[in-house]
Amino acid sequence: MLEDHRGDNMKAEDILKLIQYDRHDMMNDLQIISGYLSIGNTEKVSEKLHDMINRFHRDKKLLSTKASHFVLWLMMINHVEPNIRVNYDVNFDEVNLSSLDEKMTNHCQLLIDGIKAVGSNQELYHVKIHIVQEGLGTNEVKIVFYLTGEINDDALFSYIDRKEIDPPLHLEKHEKGINGTITYYLSQ
Repeated sequence: MLEDHRGDNMKAEDILKLIQYDRHDMMNDLQIISGYLSIGNTEKVSEKLHDMINRFHRDKKLLSTKASHFVLWLMMINHVEPNIRVNYDVNFDEVNLSSLDEKMTNHCQLLIDGIKAVGSNQELYHVKIHIVQEGLGTNEVKIVFYLTGEINDDALFSYIDRKEIDPPLHLEKHEKGINGTITYYLSQ
């Protein structure tokens, strides 16, 4: 479904879907806040508002990357994959990643494709994606993945290795899941 977003032009339907998903999520949050207010639980209201504000700040950072296809992919993936939950953060304010847009989108989709290929559709997988610039003003940007959920590690590693992506996705098994890193270099 998201493969269509790898092309040069985003479709109006894709943008409308994203807006619908975003409004749906926002309405859910507001209904929860309304419920907490109705029972006088201001502590929970404060927590929920704090979470929403943090999410808006995170999204603002993501949007500032100018990697339009990658942004669209990240914001829609949880709505199209029933058993994969992706969360992300960005550790910088404004870095133009438009030159890496297609690669980042394809590489992240490759990880999702690998999970779907070797994982179970009965398992809920969580993928945390950190988009990190190594040092202020450097041209090195990393995507760091953390994957949790029962999966055949060797099969996933083999699936990713067979794709021979450039730059390579380095995966490691840890007791709580799988970590992975892709390092990109911005054009000068």
